[in-house]
Amino acid sequence: NFIGTDVTGAYPLGNTDFGVDLTNSASLNVIGNDVAGAGNVVSSNGNGGMLVTSGAFSNYIEANFIGTDLTATLALPNGTAGGVDISGAALKNQVGGLLAGQGNTIDNNLGAGVTVDGSSGPGTGNVIPHDSFSNNGGPDGISLFANGNNSQAAPVIGSVTNSGPTTTVSATLTSPHGIYRI
Repeated sequence: NFIGTDVTGAYPLGNTDFGVDLTNSASLNVIGNDVAGAGNVVSSNGNGGMLVTSGAFSNYIEANFIGTDLTATLALPNGTAGGVDISGAALKNQVGGLLAGQGNTIDNNLGAGVTVDGSSGPGTGNVIPHDSFSNNGGPDGISLFANGNNSQAAPVIGSVTNSGPTTTVSATLTSPHGIYRI
C-alpha cells in the first residue's frame, strides 16, 4: 500500500493529518508485514506518518517505509509529528519486529523517527526493536517525552568489534532494576 504517495510510491500526494491512525483502543492490528520489503510506504503526510493513541494496545508496525520510498533513496518526509507518534496512553505496541527483515525504515521525517509521549497517560511497554533511522528532525531515532515508556533511555553503545563470524557489542544501560532486551 502507498499511503501519502502516488501508486509508484515516488511522488507525494499526502494529506493534512496522519497517514495511518490507530485510535480508540485499537488492538492486535498489523500495519505492514513481517516479510522484508512487503510493508507499506507511509510518506508525505502533513502531520506525521502513523499515530498510535487513545488507549491503542498490542499493535504491530513492521517492515514499513516511513518518510521514504520503497528503495529508501527518496526523501518523502512526513510532518513535524515524525514517523510514528505513540501517545494518549497507548500501551504495549511494537514498532519494528524481533526478527531480521521486520524492522521499519524510518527516514527523512520532519519530527523524530518514533516519539513515545506519556503526557496523556502512562504510555508504557511500547517496544521499538530493529528499526533503521536516518535524517529525521529532532532526535533522529527515538524521542521519549513526558515520561513516555517510563523515560527508559536506549543503551549507549561503547564499542563494536567484528572478529570473523562474531560481532561483539559493549553497551551501558542506565535503568531501574529489571530485565531488558538489548
